[in-house]
Amino acid sequence: LSSLRRLNFTVMETRCPARSGARPDTCEFKEDGVRECSAPIPQGGSRPVLDVTCVDSDVDPVRVKRFWPLLNVAIRTVSAGINLFKAFKRK
Repeated sequence: LSSLRRLNFTVMETRCPARSGARPDTCEFKEDGVRECSAPIPQGGSRPVLDVTCVDSDVDPVRVKRFWPLLNVAIRTVSAGINLFKAFKRK
């Protein structure tokens, strides 16, 4: 990721509630639940904070299973950024 200048990805919202514990690949997708997202990747630093921006998409994306391992990394990175933001907000 350190060589990327911008991270672009598609998010497809499902009908399964987040707290249901259902596996995402078993959930149906919501109609009009597709969003195109991007985030600039800061160069350097051990814990980058991503400023993710998403907009509605009018394209039907193709689901790619090999993306799931990368999604795990992206979620952890965004989560770390959110936690850092909350820590700064408390001060």
